[in-house]
Amino acid sequence: MANIAIVRSSYSSYGGVEKITLAIIKELLDMDVNVTLLTLPGQQWPVIHPHLQTVPVCISRGNRL
Repeated sequence: MANIAIVRSSYSSYGGVEKITLAIIKELLDMDVNVTLLTLPGQQWPVIHPHLQTVPVCISRGNRL
Protein backbone atom coordinates (compact mmCIF):
# COMPACT_ATOMS: atom_id res chain seq x y z
CA MET A 1 0.00 0.00 0.00
CA ALA A 2 1.32 3.44 -0.93
CA ASN A 3 1.96 6.17 1.63
CA ILE A 4 1.79 9.92 1.08
CA ALA A 5 2.10 12.97 3.33
CA ILE A 6 0.17 16.18 2.71
CA VAL A 7 1.08 19.46 4.37
CA ARG A 8 -1.67 22.05 4.88
CA SER A 9 -1.44 24.45 7.81
CA SER A 10 -5.12 25.22 8.34
CA TYR A 11 -8.65 24.30 7.33
CA SER A 12 -11.51 26.62 6.44
CA SER A 13 -14.69 25.46 4.74
CA TYR A 14 -14.57 28.68 2.70
CA GLY A 15 -11.03 28.27 1.41
CA GLY A 16 -10.37 27.18 -2.17
CA VAL A 17 -7.08 25.43 -1.47
CA GLU A 18 -8.67 23.58 1.44
CA LYS A 19 -11.47 22.26 -0.81
CA ILE A 20 -8.92 21.01 -3.34
CA THR A 21 -6.77 19.48 -0.59
CA LEU A 22 -9.82 17.72 0.86
CA ALA A 23 -10.78 16.36 -2.57
CA ILE A 24 -7.22 15.06 -3.09
CA ILE A 25 -7.22 13.40 0.34
CA LYS A 26 -10.58 11.70 -0.32
CA GLU A 27 -9.46 10.51 -3.77
CA LEU A 28 -6.23 9.06 -2.37
CA LEU A 29 -8.15 7.29 0.40
CA ASP A 30 -10.54 5.83 -2.20
CA MET A 31 -7.45 4.43 -3.96
CA ASP A 32 -6.35 2.70 -0.68
CA VAL A 33 -3.40 5.04 -0.11
CA ASN A 34 -2.28 5.71 3.46
CA VAL A 35 -2.42 9.49 3.94
CA THR A 36 -0.65 11.48 6.66
CA LEU A 37 -1.93 15.05 6.99
CA LEU A 38 0.49 17.46 8.67
CA THR A 39 -1.46 20.44 9.97
CA LEU A 40 -1.54 22.97 12.79
CA PRO A 41 -3.00 21.84 16.14
CA GLY A 42 -6.76 22.28 16.58
CA GLN A 43 -7.71 22.04 12.91
CA GLN A 44 -10.96 20.15 12.26
CA TRP A 45 -10.64 18.53 8.85
CA PRO A 46 -14.03 17.00 7.87
CA VAL A 47 -12.77 13.55 6.95
CA ILE A 48 -12.32 10.44 9.07
CA HIS A 49 -10.86 7.28 7.59
CA PRO A 50 -8.82 4.37 8.96
CA HIS A 51 -6.03 5.11 6.45
CA LEU A 52 -5.84 8.81 7.38
CA GLN A 53 -3.52 9.97 10.13
CA THR A 54 -3.67 13.63 11.16
CA VAL A 55 -0.47 14.87 12.79
CA PRO A 56 -0.55 18.27 14.51
CA VAL A 57 2.72 20.10 13.93
CA CYS A 58 3.52 23.06 16.13
CA ILE A 59 6.08 25.69 15.33
CA SER A 60 7.74 28.01 17.80
CA ARG A 61 7.73 31.22 15.74
CA GLY A 62 6.07 32.74 12.72
CA ASN A 63 2.69 31.80 11.35
CA ARG A 64 3.52 29.26 8.64
CA LEU A 65 3.82 25.51 8.90
